[in-house]
Amino acid sequence: MVDRRWGWDLGVAMYTAYGPNGYLGVQIDGIGGEDAGLPEDQLHHAFGFASRPRDPVTSPDSPTTKIGCTTLYAWEGSELHAWLGQDPRYQPGVVLPQLGKGGSIQYCAPGGFAMFDGEDGTWMLYAPASFDADGIPDSAHTITVGVDPSGDPILSLVHSEGMRIDMANDKIVLYAGGTWLEVGEGGVVSAGKTSNGSAGGPLVKYTEMMAALTPTLVALSAALAAIAADPTLITPAQKATVATAGTYCATLTGLLAAAATLSTTGT
Repeated sequence: MVDRRWGWDLGVAMYTAYGPNGYLGVQIDGIGGEDAGLPEDQLHHAFGFASRPRDPVTSPDSPTTKIGCTTLYAWEGSELHAWLGQDPRYQPGVVLPQLGKGGSIQYCAPGGFAMFDGEDGTWMLYAPASFDADGIPDSAHTITVGVDPSGDPILSLVHSEGMRIDMANDKIVLYAGGTWLEVGEGGVVSAGKTSNGSAGGPLVKYTEMMAALTPTLVALSAALAAIAADPTLITPAQKATVATAGTYCATLTGLLAAAATLSTTGT
């Protein structure tokens, strides 16, 4: 009779590497001293998700203690099975936003994350654009899809330097450099610089604007489609919000056409 009992333990991932077969393996500090390590073996991942931890660092409080990603492992005979755990260097509520009840987050070591709100299902993507001397993000791009604090559907793209596109309350607003353009049921409203300089020409150069915005719209549309198609990422109740966001993306094409017709004086 084969003994199927496994002996479980918790260690620290000392290093990871891809083997000749293309699978990611891990060496765990689990037996003996800090340099003992366990034989490198394949990691297990949850379906549809994979991650790779950074190497550990030496604790400032103890030169013999490593701080890194914890790893749950067990032996099945001579075969090692391992699953990554948490890394105290990158924890929600410490260097990442705190999670509300029912919420979830996917994050990476540099500080980027994608988070679902546990109350209303709103999804936010946070992508660092620059870092301070300690490697902490000090500016970032964000995309928010869901509802605003008032409960109204919203889709918002914000550049790290302040430019943004907001789609909510049956209108679309573009903002950059102190100038904004709003398109809604009441027509087109603008403020700030509304001319194209002494050379004349349209208020907004349609071709240039399309070239600048199309990659973002394509990426956003693909992201929305992926979210809507994957039942593990979105509930049936949230599909209406994603569908509304997709409608806003289509409406933005109308915004660009309207902007191109504005006069050189902005009237």
